[in-house]
Amino acid sequence: MPFSGRKSVKLFQRDLTNPESCREIVRGVDVVFHCAAYVSYEFPVDKDQLHKNNVLATENLINLCLEESVPRIVHCSSSEVTLQSYIKGGIVALVIYSQESKMKIPNDENRLIFGEYAASKLRAEKLILDADGSNMKNGLGTLRTTSLRPTLLYGEEDSKLVSNILMIAKKGNYSLVRPAGAGGKQQLTYAGNAAWALICAKKTLKEQPEAIGGLPVTITDDTPVEDMLRFCERITRGSRHQIKFSWTIPMWISYTLAFMMELATTYFNYFKKMPVLPRGIISYLGSVILYNRIRASIYMDYSPIFSADEAFLASSIYYCQFLDNIE
Repeated sequence: MPFSGRKSVKLFQRDLTNPESCREIVRGVDVVFHCAAYVSYEFPVDKDQLHKNNVLATENLINLCLEESVPRIVHCSSSEVTLQSYIKGGIVALVIYSQESKMKIPNDENRLIFGEYAASKLRAEKLILDADGSNMKNGLGTLRTTSLRPTLLYGEEDSKLVSNILMIAKKGNYSLVRPAGAGGKQQLTYAGNAAWALICAKKTLKEQPEAIGGLPVTITDDTPVEDMLRFCERITRGSRHQIKFSWTIPMWISYTLAFMMELATTYFNYFKKMPVLPRGIISYLGSVILYNRIRASIYMDYSPIFSADEAFLASSIYYCQFLDNIE
């Protein structure tokens, strides 16, 4: 990321589930960027770990900031907290240029496409936003907070959804089945642009806190909106890892099979732990997801710092090197 400043950086490794170990590094700071989370799309899911690392850790951080008079928290949430079936009992999400005020948070967390992980992020986000305007423990000043909701991230150091799809493709001789029929459209965001949004949010919370204080902010960039599997094919195109599609399965068949796999795993331990929630990934690939970032653009003066071409090139190099290094 282009930046002309030169400041020393101190690195600390701490555990937010043990708040006292973090107190010294929170004391005296101007802002906390809360990006720490236990990211797990696995099935079966470890609910205790998700709650401990995503919810309780966030609560601990808020209390630390109030006790140490830290004036601002910028939280990195996820757009996945809004991804729910379009109709009750449905299996796909439909988000058409939606902005924050129009996106309903589900009362029933079971409707969230990415299950318990998304639910834990939603609970953490609510804690952060509810803390906005809280009085410091010493009675001097208040805490201002905001929560950013980037869409699914891709780019350097990714080890989750996109990387998992690429690993599956490599194991299948770089051939991918399309399990959601023709597929939907999913909006992805380059990690570097999401990082820039955190900086923009920090500046806004300091200079115009009422603009985003206590509010969620959707973050996107100019990455073309396309079927995620097509994105994986495109990002490997021209390399020795180029992915090709084999055949297409109607979505209702894939979803039924995914449901049966989950039942067999839950009750009979028939399958080993899977890297991605079976029904979740089928639903996601069949969904149409396109967000509106107008709140970020107007109130945070955010615009992507990396173009779609720059993000694509850097990511293509990273993912091809990633595939080089796995067996």
